[in-house]
Amino acid sequence: MCKNNKRVKPIKMRGHMLINSMMRFKHISRSGVYRWLASQMNLTEEEVHFAVMNEDRCKQAVNIMRKEATRIQNARRRKKCKDNKKSEAVCV
Repeated sequence: MCKNNKRVKPIKMRGHMLINSMMRFKHISRSGVYRWLASQMNLTEEEVHFAVMNEDRCKQAVNIMRKEATRIQNARRRKKCKDNKKSEAVCV
């Protein structure tokens, strides 16, 4: 279990913050984020809740969501630059 000890609590908190971000970035529900995360981790939706994951899976989930959030943010920046007709060098 991913218990509330001093070492794991910040990981769980970061995970929940990323779930909220993913909801905004992907425009999907919380359950949609859990479905997406389950598919990324090859787990069931029940297995991807932070309360039932061990520490390693919590870290894996956070890393997957962090990479996806970064990918989405970079895509938005590129689109914004393209829409503003700025050169890629200026926007990177």
